Parts: sequence; structure tokens; C-alpha cells
Amino acid sequence: MIMKKRILFGAFLFGISSMYAVNPYDNPAEGSYINTYTPIDFSGINNYLRMVEEERRYQQQLYLQQQKEIEKQKKLKEEKEKQDELIGYWETAKKNIANKEYNLAIQNCNKVLQMSPNYDPAYEIRGYANFCLKNYPAALADYSKVLQLSPNYYKAFWIKGSIYMNMKNYSEANDNYTKAIQLNPTASAIYFERGCCKHRLKDYIGALSDFSKDIELTKNPDAYLMRGWMKSILNDFNGAMRDNDEAIKLNPNFSMAYNNRGWDKFNLKKHQEALIDVNKAIELDNKNSIAYDSRAEIKFNLNDNKGCIEDCDKALAIDPNIPNSYFLKGRALYRLGNKEKACESWSEAGNVGESDERGKKEAFEYIVKYCNK
Repeated sequence: MIMKKRILFGAFLFGISSMYAVNPYDNPAEGSYINTYTPIDFSGINNYLRMVEEERRYQQQLYLQQQKEIEKQKKLKEEKEKQDELIGYWETAKKNIANKEYNLAIQNCNKVLQMSPNYDPAYEIRGYANFCLKNYPAALADYSKVLQLSPNYYKAFWIKGSIYMNMKNYSEANDNYTKAIQLNPTASAIYFERGCCKHRLKDYIGALSDFSKDIELTKNPDAYLMRGWMKSILNDFNGAMRDNDEAIKLNPNFSMAYNNRGWDKFNLKKHQEALIDVNKAIELDNKNSIAYDSRAEIKFNLNDNKGCIEDCDKALAIDPNIPNSYFLKGRALYRLGNKEKACESWSEAGNVGESDERGKKEAFEYIVKYCNK
């Protein structure tokens, strides 16, 4: 009975103690054990690691950009040095042209083209140097390359026309001059050169038109001279004289204009007036072989045979390729009774000059008529 009471009392005490027991997690008493463990937040660590990786990548990208910039600046420096070197050769080539050092100009242009194979101004300068050296095929090749790189560059067509003129390929010259004019209709000098080309093609009306266009654009005394010559060929001697008058007004020391005006007067049977003009031409230029030839013809028609021979010799001393001077000399010699020398002079006429030059055909006819008997 006593044991039963003790058990009941113990159970009562246990119940009371349970009711008033302290939960250490709720309100821990001083000096009692405290569990402070907090579970690790792995999402925060991952964010940190991601930030570290992003920073590493940024620094790497920044480094690569800096390296690229360094390489870029290095490349720009090298390109500038190369460009400066190229310009140096180019400027030297232009100076070579100005000093007529054409072979040196070609050498410097070659250096430019080794550095920059499509630098068309170098082909242009080299082409001009070859043109001046009369290396016409090389000059044509260079200007053709210029046009390949710059198809609308009118000056290249212009110079090609001049090259073909010197090669006596007048048809090709005319075509290139025409293309140049189509690209630049106000380039007066091209009209002048095309006019000279048309004269060679015996298109005297076309030549006259081109010289007129040059006069319209520039009042060029040379164009007046050439237009006057075309009018003289077309037997408009008065019109030719007027053009030569204008040439002389523009250039009072124009020897050829005096010569041509004298020739027009000669054709109008004004021999003494013609002689005055031709004398003036020689006074202005004593190396004007054409003026001596003109005066020889005037003197021949004035029956001054010795004077004619003297002027023919003077003309031929300056330019030994004037068929008409040989022809006139032969006529004067024949008049003076020196048939043998006359025939020799006519034979010489056949060996010089262009096939269609005045005096050449006539000399052959005189050989047949007077020397083959």
C-alpha cells in the first residue's frame, strides 16, 4: 500500500516537472547548452563563384581587347610607314618627270607598284615617261592599265590618242581623242589635237570644226593658225588670211602665222606682199625651215632661181626631210641648165618625208618627165 502511494506520488511529481520543464530552443537558461548550427546556403556560394568567373572572363576579354588594340596600332604604324615610303617614291617620280629624268621616273614608279600594284597614278606617270622615251607599246600598256582601274579618266584616253598619233595610227588616235572629249567636253587642248589628227586623216572639214571649238573655248592662236591652214587647203585663202591675222593679233611674234599668211597671199598671186610676210617669219625665227621653203617657192615664181636654191639649202640644213625643198631646188637647177643636179635633187625628194607631203609626188613626175630620157 505504501509502495503504491510512492509510485503515484512519483508520477505526480513527473507530471508537474514536465509541465514546467524549459525548452532549451525556446528560452535557454544561462550556462545551459545552445545548438547554434545554421544550415549552409549553397545558392549564395554559387552566386559568388559565378561572380568570380564573370570577373575572370571580363578581365580576359579586356586583355584580349587591349592586345587587339596594340596589334591594330602596330599595323596602322606599319601601314603609315609603308604609305610614307610609297609617297616618297611617288613624289620623287614626279620630280623626275619635271627634270626630264624619265628612266629614273620609271624606276621609282616600279617601286611604288611593287608596294601597291593597283596605284593607278604610278601607271600614269610611268606611261608618260615611256611616252617621252618613245617607248610607245609600254606607254600604251600603262595607260590601258590606268583605264582598267579608272575607266572614266579622260586624260588616259587623251594621252593614248597622243601616243597613237606619234605611232601614225591616226584612226586609233581619233577614237581615243573622241572618248576623251565625251568624258570632258570642255577640254580645249583635246579638240586641238583631234583637229590635227583629222588633218592627217584628210578630214579637213572635221579638223576645221575641232579647231573652231578650241577657238570658242580658249581663243588659242595655234588653233587660229591651224584653222587657217585647213581653209587654205580648202582654197579659202581669204578666210585663211583672216585667221592668221587673228593669230598674229594674239601673238605678234608668231613666226608661223606670218609664214602662213604669206603663203595665202602667194596663192592669191600677191607675191611681193607674200615675200614681206615670209621675210618677217624668218626675222622672228631664223630656224623656221618651213619659212625658208616658202620663200624659196616665192622666189622661184619671181624667177630668182639662185635665191630659190639658197633658201632651199637653208631649209634643208635645218630640216633635211622636206621633200618640197628638194623638188624646188631641182626645178631651179633645171632652169639654170643643170639637169644632172636637178635629177639628183628630185631623187632626194623621194627619199624623205611622208608619202603624201607636198613635192614628193611632183618630184617623181619630174623624174619621169625630164630625167628618164
